[in-house]
Amino acid sequence: MYLTLERKLPLLISGLILVVLLVSSGAAYLEVERSATATANERVTSLSRQLADMIQASVVVRGALLRRVANDTAVRRLLRSGRSPAHQASGGVDVALERLVVPTDSAGLIEVWDQSGHPRARRASTIATTEDAESAQREMLVSHESQPGALDSVRTSPFYARGDSVFTWYVQPVVDGGLTIGYLAQRIRLASDPTSKAAQHGLREIMGPGVDLYLANNSNDLRTTTTGELSRQPPALKLARGPVQYRDPATGDMLGARAAIANAPWIVEIAMPRATMLERPIAFLRRMSIVALVTLVVGALIAWVISRQVTKPLVELTHATNAISTGEYASRVQISRRDELGKLGDAFNLMAARISEARAAIESQSENAESARREAVAASQAKSDFLAVMSHELRTPLNAILGFSSLLIDQVTGPITEQQHAQLTRIRSGGQHLLSLIDEILSLSRLEAGKEEVRIEMNDAFLLTRETAALAEPMAALKGLALVTRIPSGTCEARSDFTKLRQILLNLLSNAIKFTNEGEVTLAVRVDGDELLWTVSDTGIGIAENDRTRIFEPFFQVEMSKARRVAGTGLGLSVTRHLAQLLGGDVELGREDAPGATFEVRVPRHAERRAFGDADRDTGERLKMSGAAAASNSSNVKGV
Repeated sequence: MYLTLERKLPLLISGLILVVLLVSSGAAYLEVERSATATANERVTSLSRQLADMIQASVVVRGALLRRVANDTAVRRLLRSGRSPAHQASGGVDVALERLVVPTDSAGLIEVWDQSGHPRARRASTIATTEDAESAQREMLVSHESQPGALDSVRTSPFYARGDSVFTWYVQPVVDGGLTIGYLAQRIRLASDPTSKAAQHGLREIMGPGVDLYLANNSNDLRTTTTGELSRQPPALKLARGPVQYRDPATGDMLGARAAIANAPWIVEIAMPRATMLERPIAFLRRMSIVALVTLVVGALIAWVISRQVTKPLVELTHATNAISTGEYASRVQISRRDELGKLGDAFNLMAARISEARAAIESQSENAESARREAVAASQAKSDFLAVMSHELRTPLNAILGFSSLLIDQVTGPITEQQHAQLTRIRSGGQHLLSLIDEILSLSRLEAGKEEVRIEMNDAFLLTRETAALAEPMAALKGLALVTRIPSGTCEARSDFTKLRQILLNLLSNAIKFTNEGEVTLAVRVDGDELLWTVSDTGIGIAENDRTRIFEPFFQVEMSKARRVAGTGLGLSVTRHLAQLLGGDVELGREDAPGATFEVRVPRHAERRAFGDADRDTGERLKMSGAAAASNSSNVKGV
């Protein structure tokens, strides 16, 4: 389906806006996600340390309470008396132990042990069981000896499960005269511990929504919530040395951190679902999607309005140009603008007016030869003005076509098929060729104005020679000539204006083919020190000795044999040498004894940008002033 430029332009601009929005939105989302992840990692790490400190403080508080009871005179008297173990405390010991009872802990157990861990007194809650007390006593004595701290500091045991409950022991040494004479031990069920039940609401306020707190042992895999619910400890979190990401089979992707509790065999673990952390990035992405959609719609509307402003004058110019091409010289365009398109319309109207005037002058034949020459110069100037403006304006949409075709070929806007890639490559190649033609038109205008520029680039000189020979080969084949190339294998990197080099070689090849009736035309290239040397030779009619010194003068024409007449302006070799000199080199005519003609082009391999000198401006003035004379000259010439 054929699409006009008026429709293509807004579609291309809208596609570019869409790509920019998608890329920017994706980059912004990734940045927000990275920031949210860093914040979440810092949060779980800080929470784990903060809660570890809180639990350590609660251990210190309970230790202080145990220490006061352990220093009670009745407890010390019991341990010094050496009486046999008793299951119930009595007298002052019972009163002292009563101070440690936790009313909400129905499974609580308080005991006084001797140095060997045997109970001397016990204070049990209503339904507390003592089936694990004997086994825990020895374990606690070992744990007591292994934990660091002062002689009279409280010790804690690892968490352990009995049925559906989780317990831990607090053990306070009873010291008398600098010696440990026994222990005061209290078993706490985790569900009734103030750090895990009475403070649940406070902990939730500290942690925030979606964050879970776990208590675990250093020595084994047991992990529990603060309410005594057992769970499996993830290996990644167990071995973590900082914030980690892991996958939990029950809750999905998680963020977690852990912190050890000082002077206790416990670990605090914090877990946060990754979905909680991603809530803000996802909400941000939704907002960005809405903004992107609105931007895309507004951008498409603006692109449509702009395309109308750009394409409407171009359509009018196209119709007027077609009208003039059919002989309607009175056609004009009405473009009331002050930008480049307005100037283009003014130039077009000027050109049409000049052409109409010239046409009228020719038809009336009322002017003499000098007047006709002046009109030709004026028409040539109008042509140059129009070509300069038209070529400049054509470069803008053409560059856009090349740019968007490159975006499509590079698959920036999405994948394409091989067939589409091949077609787009042809489009880009044709556009580049058209761009080179426009550059030649601009070069002619700049040459007449004395403002030729050199555009230096890195490229392969040997590849340029092969491509130029391929362009000239159809011309040689049309005349039945052989085009011989002598190009070394491999590559030859060079810095120069390859557009002007291609124009130089094409001028010389077309000149040689034009004036060679039979035989061959040879194109050779080689590296000569720091220079590149091209040789173009033919087996044609050659150049007379008295014409060799003037062959490069502007508008100079060499007569040919009367048996063959070839027209020309005589500018080809002059412009060719002019371009070569702009590149820091020159074009010379080869030796006289060879058949036909041989031209040598010598330019630096690594050219530098050169200013447009006085000689170049002089050549431009001569080309401009002699344009009309060259157009009217119908002599037999050899030139491009």
